[in-house]
Amino acid sequence: MKRWTFRLSPTGMLALFACWALSGAGVAQAEVIELRVNAATRASAEFVPGKDALPAVVLIHGFLQTRSSPVIAQLSEHLVGLGHTVLVPTLSLGIDMRRQSLDCEALHTHTMQQDIAEIRQWVEWLAKRGARRIVVIGHSTGALQALAYVSDHPRPEVIQTVLLSPVYFGARHAWLQANAAQLREQAARPNSGIEVYRFVYCDRYPAPPSALLSYVEWDRERSLAAVKQVAMPIYAVFGTVDPIVPADWAQALPAAGVTLERIEGGDHFFSGMAELELDDVVEQILAGAPAEPD
Repeated sequence: MKRWTFRLSPTGMLALFACWALSGAGVAQAEVIELRVNAATRASAEFVPGKDALPAVVLIHGFLQTRSSPVIAQLSEHLVGLGHTVLVPTLSLGIDMRRQSLDCEALHTHTMQQDIAEIRQWVEWLAKRGARRIVVIGHSTGALQALAYVSDHPRPEVIQTVLLSPVYFGARHAWLQANAAQLREQAARPNSGIEVYRFVYCDRYPAPPSALLSYVEWDRERSLAAVKQVAMPIYAVFGTVDPIVPADWAQALPAAGVTLERIEGGDHFFSGMAELELDDVVEQILAGAPAEPD
């Protein structure tokens, strides 16, 4: 993909931000959609309808976050401005109508399977709403969950997946992988109770062993195997100064069939000016999305 570099004076930057502010005034307002994911739990999403000719987009946030996480919220606004239909759910994590990020020290009974099931339900909702081409985009561990969904019989309307700073579970805690057998033993015990672990960015993560295991099992090998099961195009977008993603992970994905894009100077969250290039990269990826399935 072609890259353009612009150098603006402080006056030019002020003018540019003023234009963004004015253009945002005409952006459609999001409708809050409520979805019952099971008998006890509802989840919500923001939905903005767009142009039928453009692919609809489902955006999945990262670990324990909400749809208000900066990467997701900013990209959502950009895509709405381009005219895409955009659906941005907050995964419930087992909490009815969850609105806030879940604390590390909260009790974590939610599972990877439940998260993927919710993504499936949201895609079903969007397809039934009339979307004929759907692109699923996830950030960080949300990218892994997007991958997990598209690797397991997604709806035919889903034509493409975009993984932003994708990272597999356990990447930062090698001891979890080393002790996976012990974790499986704990999970297999009747009434195994609650244990406290270190997980992702949490120093204290209380969870039933079986719930934690559901995430830990999505390690590097399983993630690469999932990539190879996906027939549709997969793109992965990494920042070049991401301290969270293992150094060799971005190199492993293209060997499995993923198209790799790098953003110079971008961190895990595409902070600062990197978010503008992220907008550009995602925009170009969506412009090349496959045609409507037969």
